Amino acid sequence: DFHINFELFKKSKSTKLYVYDLTGKQLECYSSNKQGVSSVTIKGGRFFAGSYLYTLIVDGELVDTKTMILTD
Repeated sequence: DFHINFELFKKSKSTKLYVYDLTGKQLECYSSNKQGVSSVTIKGGRFFAGSYLYTLIVDGELVDTKTMILTD
């Protein structure tokens, strides 16, 4: 399993975490409005082994995009 941790500050209202393949196709969207530290767990069998991008959006603003590599 792959765990992604993030923090939603008191001033923020919503967080969305998008997962994309390397062609840019959106595969998943996880939402949270819980303030403080949160995490998303991506189950190992959910995606094939390979590289993916995940993007954190807070209140409609792009915060960061990172790469994750899933192995068998």
